[in-house]
Amino acid sequence: MVAKEGMVPGMHVGKISDLVVDPKSGKIEAVWVKAARQLKIIRIAEIIHWNEIEFLIEEENDLSNPEELPGFAKSLEQECQIIGNTVVGKNSKSKLGKIVNFVFDTTAPKILSIRVKPEWFLFGFTRLIPRSRIIKIENHQVTIDDTEVKKVTEKEIKKKKDEFVSPVIEQ
Repeated sequence: MVAKEGMVPGMHVGKISDLVVDPKSGKIEAVWVKAARQLKIIRIAEIIHWNEIEFLIEEENDLSNPEELPGFAKSLEQECQIIGNTVVGKNSKSKLGKIVNFVFDTTAPKILSIRVKPEWFLFGFTRLIPRSRIIKIENHQVTIDDTEVKKVTEKEIKKKKDEFVSPVIEQ
């Protein structure tokens, strides 16, 4: 995350750690930022510009503590972790792995797809799950329609990444 203005224009002010996502709509409400040894938050509307390299905000003071955002408490109560969340198939009732990355539309902003890696990386394939297959997002798991879920290779993932210009956040 970079601040356009402030003590040093263009200064790096934090690292994005996750997004606040509405579990019903998949809409991104805000961004969690690790800044100055604290976890801060900024609403999507306050982000000036973003691309695959950086998020640009007006100034570092736009980053807030969660309790400083009146009227935003409901969104934070409903918030679900995306990165690291467990993915479960509705039909198979089995764990498919954990979300390691996702792609989102910068104009909506909504999650377009999630990238899932098995917990035991030697025993499975990475899966790319489109938003249309996500049934339910909860804090402890994401349930998907796992009929005909495609397994992909790392080479295919790289090719897909090259096709997207939307930012991708990865741990």
